Amino acid sequence: GEIYHRPANDFVAGFIGNANLLAADLRKGDAQSMVIAFPFCNIELAESDFHRRWPNNAGERITVLCRPQDISITSAETAHAMLRVQSTLFLGDRISVTGTTDTGQDLTVEAHSTNSLAVGDVIPVRIDADNIHILSASR
Repeated sequence: GEIYHRPANDFVAGFIGNANLLAADLRKGDAQSMVIAFPFCNIELAESDFHRRWPNNAGERITVLCRPQDISITSAETAHAMLRVQSTLFLGDRISVTGTTDTGQDLTVEAHSTNSLAVGDVIPVRIDADNIHILSASR
C-alpha cells in the first residue's frame, strides 16, 4: 500500500492508477499556513501539517497527485472549481467523470453512480486536501 498511497514521483504514480497530476505553485500563506496555488483554485494547509506530510519540500513549482476518488462533487459554495463534463464512464456503483475547469485544467473525478451527469453539464468539485500528494518540486 505504501507505493499506492505515497508514490515517490510521477513516473511511479503513472503505473498505479488513474491519477490527476497537477502543476501548482507553493507559497507561504498568512499566519502559519502554506498555499498550494493551482490555476483554478488555492488550497491552504496549516504550515505544521504541510511540513509533517512533506518534510523535504522546499520547491516553489510542484506537481500534485490527486486521485479521482479524492475529488468530490460538492455545493457551489464549497467548490474548488467548476468542471464542464467532457465524458462519463459507468463503473458499476461509481461513475468516472472527466472534465475541464474554466482555466483549461483537465480533471478526472469519481462519483457515486446515482449522479446523473451528461456531457456539457457544469458541476462543482472539491479536492480532498487530506489525500493529495506532492510528488516533485523544482526550485
